[in-house]
Amino acid sequence: QEQQDRVRKAQSELDTLRNELGISVADAQGSSPSPSVDADALRKLQTQMIEGSARLDELRVTLMKLKALSLEDFKQVLPRLRPDSILNEHMSQLTLAEQELVVLKKQYSPEHPQFIRVHDQVDSLKKIVDESVAGIMTALANQLDIAEASAARMSEQIEVAKKLDLASAERARPYYDKKRELEELQGFARIVNMKLAAEKIDVVLPKSSMVEIMDRAVPGVRPVRPNKPLNLFLGAVMGMVLGSGVAGIVAWWIHRLRRKAAGNPAMP
Repeated sequence: QEQQDRVRKAQSELDTLRNELGISVADAQGSSPSPSVDADALRKLQTQMIEGSARLDELRVTLMKLKALSLEDFKQVLPRLRPDSILNEHMSQLTLAEQELVVLKKQYSPEHPQFIRVHDQVDSLKKIVDESVAGIMTALANQLDIAEASAARMSEQIEVAKKLDLASAERARPYYDKKRELEELQGFARIVNMKLAAEKIDVVLPKSSMVEIMDRAVPGVRPVRPNKPLNLFLGAVMGMVLGSGVAGIVAWWIHRLRRKAAGNPAMP
């Protein structure tokens, strides 16, 4: 009864803590609060963060190497590093126009309309190529900024989730401590109930013995050993048997000696 009282008291305290701490029904069934981000979502978020960090490092290295190149090298490397059909078309047109301008320099003076036309075309194409290159660099810089912001946001989400989980666990600790105490009291109560049931069974069992005594053991009137008449009879029989045997052996031996004496006249 005392153990049952302890269990009821612990259960009442547990219910009070649950209401005070705002423990949900799902969390009350477990041994700890549910995480704010489940394991699958957290693994997915961490995977995205790793991939984003790799992409971020790639963009940083790319921009650093591009900025270290000269303008001419930059124009040659960029199409291979970041293919762009429009930029490739403009650069091909620029190359042809520059070649044509070299030929025209040998044929016409700088004031010739044909030379001026091709020269203006070269300048226009250079401007278009420069603007395309600047646009690509700006796009790469924007991608870098977006990747950095995304990585920072995912890192912040993970940290916020961890902090929320730690705060939730710390807040709900009294409830789960009391829940473990209740489980221990209930376990001990079950043991006491089993012991009580065994004692009740012992009480209702019959007290008389289940074995019936048919004949009580008592000491004998006469000793079992020695049995003198039997011993005397056995002694006489054994004496007769031994005497007959010895007599037979002696008679056989005498008969044998006589036969030897009859076969040998020299013997006295």
